[in-house]
Amino acid sequence: MALISNLERLLPRRKRPSVVMRRNAMQLGVFGPSRFWKMVAAAMFGRKALKKVFGRTPQNLGIRTIGVGSMLTVAVFKPMTRKERKRRGITLSAARSDAAAELEAVPRAS
Repeated sequence: MALISNLERLLPRRKRPSVVMRRNAMQLGVFGPSRFWKMVAAAMFGRKALKKVFGRTPQNLGIRTIGVGSMLTVAVFKPMTRKERKRRGITLSAARSDAAAELEAVPRAS
């Protein structure tokens, strides 16, 4: 994949395959009659929308009562992707236990 992006840099922007596909998807599919290019447009532009909706969500680590019981603090962490964990050599359970240990190290208000 990196080889393709490096080769694309050698081409002028308007002649790059990704730009040509995006342009055809808009002109021939969205604004035109072609069903094939409509599906290509849906795949190209829908992928980013799906990633936003179904992307990583913060995970709850714990809820604590502070003081009289009227205030709560919720501790969350944004999980790393599988690629980030693999690069750092961390498992999901290890990351979760480290975050929980940090939460327990914080002194509680009385």
